[in-house]
Amino acid sequence: MIMRRSDWKVSKGWMIYDCAYYTRKYYALFEANRDSCEIVNLAYSRMLRGDCPETHPQLVEVKKVKDGKCYVPPPAASCLKLAYEAYGQGKYKAAVGHLEKVCGRCER
Repeated sequence: MIMRRSDWKVSKGWMIYDCAYYTRKYYALFEANRDSCEIVNLAYSRMLRGDCPETHPQLVEVKKVKDGKCYVPPPAASCLKLAYEAYGQGKYKAAVGHLEKVCGRCER
């Protein structure tokens, strides 16, 4: 693909291509690889890089697949993290309870 100067624009001090460029390049890749979360995430991030509006039809479609098939839930809070948060909030008994879970009711 030939890169044209008309596809460039400056955003936040970086020379980037516009939404149309990224849509042409990455939406076709997305359509050919809808089952690859790596490609779905790449297409989504690149279209955002091109400042595509959230209402852009192709971006909406990519986001739907990203949020559905490619959703990765955040990790659950560990007992140690919960203990630290409880301690910071002054909930000392709860903090001790979480710490006991971490060390398997350690002997004192």
